Amino acid sequence: MLQIYQPTKEEKQEDVTLVKESKEDMMKEYEKATLRLDKAHLVCSLVFKSFHCCFRLFFPKSHVRRYMDDIGLI
Repeated sequence: MLQIYQPTKEEKQEDVTLVKESKEDMMKEYEKATLRLDKAHLVCSLVFKSFHCCFRLFFPKSHVRRYMDDIGLI
């Protein structure tokens, strides 16, 4: 016969120490954040450029102007 036991809760007391961040640690974090933003900007610009090239390939200017004229943007 199979018996199922409920898990027991074990209360653990952990010691927490508060450590202040130095200016160097903060600067390292800022540098990492700027690198992440630079990489994201590079990816976005590459995607935009590739989309723009594909858009120009499939939709010549005459088609785009005619469409914009039809919807009232020109």
